[in-house]
Amino acid sequence: MYVFNTLEVGGHKYTQADIKGIKSIKDYKLEDGFYGGRVERIGLTDSDILLFIDVQNKDGELNVIDTGAVTIDNIPVEIIRKLLNSRKIQYHPRLGKEKLIALLEGRKIDDD
Repeated sequence: MYVFNTLEVGGHKYTQADIKGIKSIKDYKLEDGFYGGRVERIGLTDSDILLFIDVQNKDGELNVIDTGAVTIDNIPVEIIRKLLNSRKIQYHPRLGKEKLIALLEGRKIDDD
């Protein structure tokens, strides 16, 4: 599971209005302490973006606190760069999306 640490992905700011369905974190084989224990449910969207729903919100409203994805093939390249930066993985700014994903996944890339 990739955690993006932002609600804005690809120029769209995600909110509870984007939730098209809800699953348990167990459906993604995530542990009870996922996201510091604050997330037990994941909102589905029309895209590959998943929405992390805060369990501490007791008023019944679905409070989206972060975004993520299981795979990042269809995720905007700026999010992939952000993930690389947060993990302090160096990369050349001209690398294409496929090579950036390879670096993020710990695979070797050609130096061409």
